[in-house]
Formats: sequence, C-alpha cells, structure tokens
Amino acid sequence: RLPPYEHMMDFVKGVVKKQELVKGARVSGGMSVSNNSHLNHTFTFPLQTQNKKKRMMGQTGEATYAFDLQYVGGDLKSPMDQPSVVMMGKTENTGRLEAVLMKKVSDALSLKFQAFYMNNVVEQAYITYEADYHGRDFNTNFKYNSSFMSMNMVQRIGSGLALGFEFVNMPARKMTDFSYGAKWTYNHKVFHANYALNLQTLTLAVQQNVPPP
Repeated sequence: RLPPYEHMMDFVKGVVKKQELVKGARVSGGMSVSNNSHLNHTFTFPLQTQNKKKRMMGQTGEATYAFDLQYVGGDLKSPMDQPSVVMMGKTENTGRLEAVLMKKVSDALSLKFQAFYMNNVVEQAYITYEADYHGRDFNTNFKYNSSFMSMNMVQRIGSGLALGFEFVNMPARKMTDFSYGAKWTYNHKVFHANYALNLQTLTLAVQQNVPPP
C-alpha cells in the first residue's frame, strides 16, 4: 500500500532525527475498562527548568498528572480488523487537553478531528480537520486549521515508483509552499528524493535492503 506523502521520507528522518534525553522521572499505570476502552494514569516529575522557551510551552519543571482514555469501536473480531471509530483523550492538571476523533467512513475515506488546548484559555485552542482518501493507486490528504491549509497526493507509477507533492498555505504568514517527493524501489534498493521550493533544498538518500541468506 502506498505511504502517505508525509511519511515518504520517514527512513531518512529516522536516521538523522535528533536524540533527546529524558530529564526527570515518570510513573504510569493503566487498565482496560472493556474490550474497546483503556485508561491510563501518568505522574511526571521533571527536573526544574530555567529554559524560557520550555516554560512558554508549559514545561514548568513542576510535577504533573495526566489522565488518558482510549476507545476503539467497530466489529473487531481479530487483530487484523480495522476499527471504524477511534477516540483518544488526554488531560492534565495544568489545563492542557488533547482530543482526537477518527472515523472510517468507507474503505477509501477516513476523517479525523483533533483539538489541542495548551491551557484553560479556549481562544488559544488548536483545532485541525483532516480527510484521507486511498484510491487504487494513489493517496490524497487534506488538512485545515486556523493557521494553515495543506493538500498532498502520492501516485504510484508502475511497480516500483511513487511520486508525490504537497501544497501548504499559511495566510497569517502570507506564505505558500510546494514540495515534491519521489520513492523508487529497484533491486533491493530504495531511492528517496525530496525538494522544497521555498527553502530550495534537495534531499537524496539510498536505502539498501539486504535479503535473507
């Protein structure tokens, strides 16, 4: 199955991603409420931070408590069955709130709603609407929130080549960007390419898959 456009370069990102150390301690415990529901409690005890940017992001260095709840709906008779509805919610004692709702309308169309509240100020909520459509030989994605709108598409050409593009519009910053990607699988090798128009950057990578003896 074709990967979404935003995951075409996952191999490269996985190799060069920044590693971060965990500073502090975390205690977590959960339980299944039913066959479809699961809840989790998490206590975090971070080290005190003097970083202004982290304090602005809500990382004050104080201990926090988080409550997570997940619900998976649909006729799930085996681990291979896909749920028709997925709901996830997480809230913290600091006022931080995250909520996700995913609905599978059909085998081809999926809808997603995501809300993120950094604190108790409702006006600062970050709400995103998203739609995915999987065709026989292509994928397309549409995403919208108050900060930007994006659309991307990946098209399979032949048995080993996939081409894609992404359009992003950010009205508040008066900026529009295009990026193009390609993935070609040939003779146990995977060639990756990505070009960002605004940044004028070109990324190339080769992945060698070693077959078993």
